[in-house]
Amino acid sequence: IGYNNTSATKVIKNTSNSGVVFAEGTISGDGQHIRAGGIFGYCKGGTTLTSLTNSGAVTIKISSDEVYLGGIGGTTSSLTAETLTNSAKITYEGTCAGPCRIGGCLAQGSGTYTTLENTGEIVVTGTTTADYMYVGGVVGINAATLNGVINRGTMNLAGSSKKIYQVGGAIGYTS
Repeated sequence: IGYNNTSATKVIKNTSNSGVVFAEGTISGDGQHIRAGGIFGYCKGGTTLTSLTNSGAVTIKISSDEVYLGGIGGTTSSLTAETLTNSAKITYEGTCAGPCRIGGCLAQGSGTYTTLENTGEIVVTGTTTADYMYVGGVVGINAATLNGVINRGTMNLAGSSKKIYQVGGAIGYTS
């Protein structure tokens, strides 16, 4: 799923990916960003996610204004999620002109989440030139209610940030 843009109630359940997700290049122009994940790039409110599993590597080698990269998904907005599991390697190697958000399961999320687990390695060699780098073993930036968040994956962070590098074994930053 690239972009689920609906406020109507939708259910995505019992979905898995074992294929490789790979993107390379440059996205140019103001306000351009990439949202990528093993299952989806962006999922809006009104959606319920249940039993999503990713075991396919997700590698992004893109230069862009903003980056949202997660094992399951890039960005979620005001939704309910239960049992999201990532076991794949997540890699970011680009240059980001704005904030960069990376998580073992989700790059950025809001809503209510129960039982999120990452066992995959996160590798960051990319940079952000203007703002912050947020990296979490499970969620990069969290604005959700969380219950049962587990990270068993390793994090190899060799990238750089102009301002602040915010890293957490489970959550990079909570707002």
